[in-house]
Amino acid sequence: MCVRRLLVHDILWSAKQPCKSTDAGAGGVAPDSEECPLTVATTLTTSRLSGLQRLCQSWPGPLAAAVYLTVNLPAGQSTADPDTLAHFRTRLSNDSTDARALFRKYDTHTVCTQIRTASLLPQP
Repeated sequence: MCVRRLLVHDILWSAKQPCKSTDAGAGGVAPDSEECPLTVATTLTTSRLSGLQRLCQSWPGPLAAAVYLTVNLPAGQSTADPDTLAHFRTRLSNDSTDARALFRKYDTHTVCTQIRTASLLPQP
């Protein structure tokens, strides 16, 4: 059995507090810890960030997401090869940037969503 270890690449933690239902605006329901003690938690890869975006748009309460940064190397290649390592680093940087952009968008542009993300990377 092959057990892979994960490295923490990045942690983003919202400073916002989940809002009360009275803060949600007309017709909206925004749970707080007293009214609905629920945090939605999910895991995903960066190819599924659009799903996390939809979740942020529909759930005004706390969210916790583990985003797996996956870089699949072709068979027989390793990060010891300079070209492969350059590809690995570029892909990791792009995926990390996408995850950070989503966090910033929902941490600063919405009233209620409180989001926490951890970006995880398989150890080579």
